Amino acid sequence: MTQAVDFKPCLFHQHKIGKSFDTLLSVFLVPQFKRWARNITVLPSEKTMKRSKLLRHSFSLFAISILGTSVATELSSFPSNLSGRWNDPNSSASQSVSLSIDSASGTGKLTVWSSNPACTINGAPAAVTKDGNKITVVVSKEYSNPCRDNVSMVLNKKDGADEYEGEIRQNVPGYPILKVKLSP
Repeated sequence: MTQAVDFKPCLFHQHKIGKSFDTLLSVFLVPQFKRWARNITVLPSEKTMKRSKLLRHSFSLFAISILGTSVATELSSFPSNLSGRWNDPNSSASQSVSLSIDSASGTGKLTVWSSNPACTINGAPAAVTKDGNKITVVVSKEYSNPCRDNVSMVLNKKDGADEYEGEIRQNVPGYPILKVKLSP
């Protein structure tokens, strides 16, 4: 038993014998070439790529310098050292607190004293930011002691005074929030 196979002639065979080679190119190869050409991406020259990279780096350095200047300007209006006391919510315990601020780098050192020496935070490195009359201090995540970790402090400047009031928040079961008053 034989099976009939239907062969469809290709585009090349559809042309009559008398057609020129140019007609064949214009019918088959040119449209195919146009499809290939659409997929080709023109790469920029090496000189253009160097200029683009230089512009990106220049813009980045400019943005960093503006940001650094604005942070230093914001923090420079605040005293470089604040000290005072913290109280628990029941006002049954109280100890000293101090904060030193380096306005040039936006960093500081926080010290929170405790009656238990193992629980004292002594010079913990912190990021210091300012938003209007509000100072936010976030102690480095790497810092912890047996009693405290995840420590932050938010201070608000009292109107017409040099005093700051706020809260110390910490991961402590007994006193997760302490009230604090600081002054220069």
